[in-house]
Amino acid sequence: MYPVWEDPAAAEENVAFARNADAAMKRRAAGRVYPNFIGDEGPARIAEAFGPEKFRRLRRLKGVGDPDNVFRHNHKIPPL
Repeated sequence: MYPVWEDPAAAEENVAFARNADAAMKRRAAGRVYPNFIGDEGPARIAEAFGPEKFRRLRRLKGVGDPDNVFRHNHKIPPL
């Protein structure tokens, strides 16, 4: 969820609304991570999306196919 508003004075109210909406949705979520919806949440969140075994395998493959990490923008899987 990416809230957007025009009036800078409304920032505090809108940020609070977005955080409350996020908390309400998390209570009903399956508790899983979906790789297509990961933003800049860091490498731990990306690893969580794939699980440790798959993430290691993806990193090994990335090291073979893209050792210089040229294609680093999509799911941010670093090469081993």
